[in-house]
Amino acid sequence: MNVNRIMWPGVIFIILGASIIVHGVMLYVVNTDATFAVDSRYRAKTDPWWEAVDEARTGRATRWAATLDLSPSESVEGMQRLSLKLVDRDGKRLDRAHVELRLFHRGRAARVLSATLESSGEGSYETLLLLEPPGMWKATALITRDEETFAESFDLLIEGGS
Repeated sequence: MNVNRIMWPGVIFIILGASIIVHGVMLYVVNTDATFAVDSRYRAKTDPWWEAVDEARTGRATRWAATLDLSPSESVEGMQRLSLKLVDRDGKRLDRAHVELRLFHRGRAARVLSATLESSGEGSYETLLLLEPPGMWKATALITRDEETFAESFDLLIEGGS
């Protein structure tokens, strides 16, 4: 009996076993680590929000304009001040709006931050948030005033880290 004939099936079973172990570890990490941007309930959790955003975007060009500014908080260490300025198509500042903001880090989309911005007068709305970790963040604002709704998306770069 040749030794090579006996070793080939053993090598194949070792390779298959190692592959199964690697895939099992990968599935475990993906399903238990919140930093992965995979969520099986994503559609059910976000459909109402995105339906409102899509409706609001249909008339965006004719209604309002929004800009989102980011600056470090002077009063609270580590926090970021988000300021949204809202104007109509004529450039007139819009007050009395309800502004809801949702943010997520591009590398950790499973963690979504939500905030309601408070009016600070003259069409400006602000909030303080801890935006960790540094990097690219996606922000979507849903703005409602009287019976009108408007949505805008922003890309934010948070500087910092080591």
